[in-house]
Amino acid sequence: MANNPKKFFCGKHVSLHQISRATGISLTHMSKIANGVRTPSLKVLVKLAAYMGVSADELIADIESKRQSAIKPMESDQLKGG
Repeated sequence: MANNPKKFFCGKHVSLHQISRATGISLTHMSKIANGVRTPSLKVLVKLAAYMGVSADELIADIESKRQSAIKPMESDQLKGG
């Protein structure tokens, strides 16, 4: 996990490792948030928004978009019987 590719958060190109180090949020937790598997708590959301220099609303919209992208392939597989 140390060589995470850079991901876009609210249009900013930054590595999960950088975010993790700067905010104190574990790399594993950051990865799950970035991939739409986890929704951050309010405390984590505030830390992320402050680090990214965006509003909590912008960050929520970005995270929700990632969650929806993660859910769609699963729904598609279920419809196919997979």
